[in-house]
Parts: sequence; C-alpha cells; structure tokens
Amino acid sequence: MGPARTFNLESPLWPFLVVLALQLAAFGSQIPDYHPLGDDIALIVHATGHVSPPSPLEWLTKGYADYFTVYQEWTSPFSNFLRPLADLAYYLDYLLFQDYWGLYLLLGYIVNALGAAIVFVVARMFLQCTRTTSYLVTLVFFLTVVPAKAAFYPSFAFDPLAAVLAGFAFLAMAQARIVTATLLVTTAMFVK
Repeated sequence: MGPARTFNLESPLWPFLVVLALQLAAFGSQIPDYHPLGDDIALIVHATGHVSPPSPLEWLTKGYADYFTVYQEWTSPFSNFLRPLADLAYYLDYLLFQDYWGLYLLLGYIVNALGAAIVFVVARMFLQCTRTTSYLVTLVFFLTVVPAKAAFYPSFAFDPLAAVLAGFAFLAMAQARIVTATLLVTTAMFVK
C-alpha cells in the first residue's frame, strides 16, 4: 500500500471548488432556461457576428460607439467605450456554446470562485489569518458577491473579472513580478 492521501486545506483550490459548487447548486437550475435579455442581446450580437461577421479590429477601434443611437436623448459620451475583452469573451462563448445561452453564465460563476480563492490567499498569506478565519472571510466574500447580477446576467461577469485580474496583479506585485502585474492590470482595464 502506498502512502495515505491527505487533503491540503491550505490550498486555494478548495475555496474555488466550494464556491463554484455552491453557485452551481444555487443557480444551476437557471442554465437550461436562460435566454439573453436587454443589453445582453446587443452585446452578444455585437461580439459574435449574429448579424454580420465579428470584427476584432472594430472591438479595439470603434467599440460601442453609437451603441445607444436608438435612444435619441442619449448623447455619444454614454456609448463611447471599448470593451474588447468582453467582446472576446462573448465570441469565445459563442464558439463553445453557440446559442445555448445558459452556459454563458459559467464565466460569472468561475470568476466568483476565483475571487473567493484570491480572498483566501490574501487572508491566509498576507493578513496571517488562521485557516478557519480565512475560510470565514472567504464565506463572507461569497455571501456578498454571489447574489450579485453576475450570477444572472453574462454581461455583469466582467466587473468581477476586472476585480479578479486586479487581485492576481496584487499577488504578482507581492512576488515582485512587476511586468506580470502590469499586464494583469492593463487587461483588467480592457475588461471594464
């Protein structure tokens, strides 16, 4: 017989898996019935080429300029923004899941689980919390983040994604990985 396997409760993999499983248990029933509404429809059409072929160059140059032109009272500053990585995420969702819209929600669930893992690492390694306290802090994070709109609308997954990328940038900075941290923060800015 080989050595007995033990679970490493210090690993951030556990908060990630637990939060992901809890979200799937709580919200997984909506995946088969989800259909995009409101802005999600416009974002999906813009990024995936449902009407015309997607243009990654346009994602970087034009973005959502004139996005709200159907609302004449809204002026251009409300719609002149670039979110090329959001476009890319929708495009990849479309390539992977086609019109099975409910699976587009998975990005939000994964992002929330990554956020929980980062909170655990920061509490444990940087704040020197006990393992129990670190798990409790992670639970508080989970209870405040999960009921957010990211669990119900794919377009709201990008705000937490920017925060998670900033969290990874913080961890990179703590290890003096300046270039990595800079790239992560820059990516976070293009997500939001």
